[in-house]
Amino acid sequence: RSVQTIMINENMIKWLLPLLSKSNSLSDYTLEYGVALLMNLCLRTEGRKKCAEVAEQAITVLA
Repeated sequence: RSVQTIMINENMIKWLLPLLSKSNSLSDYTLEYGVALLMNLCLRTEGRKKCAEVAEQAITVLA
């Protein structure tokens, strides 16, 4: 949990979204790993708050 907290506090969610938006240039493994990481970070309350700050971008990327 401490690693999750560090990643959330260091804005990993905001870093992941632009990366995931370039899905055509990512390998399947990278895309799957990135989406799984985003999902796991958003399971935490603080992660959901950080994701809510960029909700429009998150929805666009995941749509």
